[in-house]
Amino acid sequence: MSFKDEGKWLLETSVKKAGSLAELSREIGASIASLSRWRVDMGSATFKSVANMADFCRVHLHFPEEENVFVRISGSDGTTYGDLIVREAMVQNSFFEKMDISPSDCVLLEVADDSMSPTVLPGDSVLLHTFDRHLIDGKLYLVAVNGKVMLRRAFLNAANDVLLRSDNPVFPEVHITPDKISSLEIYGRIRWLGKVL
Repeated sequence: MSFKDEGKWLLETSVKKAGSLAELSREIGASIASLSRWRVDMGSATFKSVANMADFCRVHLHFPEEENVFVRISGSDGTTYGDLIVREAMVQNSFFEKMDISPSDCVLLEVADDSMSPTVLPGDSVLLHTFDRHLIDGKLYLVAVNGKVMLRRAFLNAANDVLLRSDNPVFPEVHITPDKISSLEIYGRIRWLGKVL
């Protein structure tokens, strides 16, 4: 299905959900004239407006035949992650396809502390893949231990203990034995890091 076809389906679904063009106009910030025009020619719609409709309907759009189409990633479900700040961005679909992950399973976060310094610094952005909760040695995860949220590298030893290590040596290693595993909550694996140079 093309961008135009998916867009038309989404427009009609959004109108039904909103109850009228006027109400949808208020919900997504597009004029009634634009919405009416899109019913005839969805190709004239901006991607931002289509993304707003997708958010309104709580659906994820994917256009595999159009490499440069962007998707919105956000933490719109209201989940909080300790001191990390949930951010929003428009990202090309091809970015997610290269990692074989779905943008609907991702949250963009801004790091607040220096526990993973020098690799990840305060103000850096990380992409959390919330579907990926299986621990792999040496990979970076967002976890909570007894409710305290932290960004750490995970390691497993021969006794099936989970070792959570910071890249910054000032922060102590967290050692979780199998009998204490219920104290560990895994939010997901960090799949991407963005920095300002």
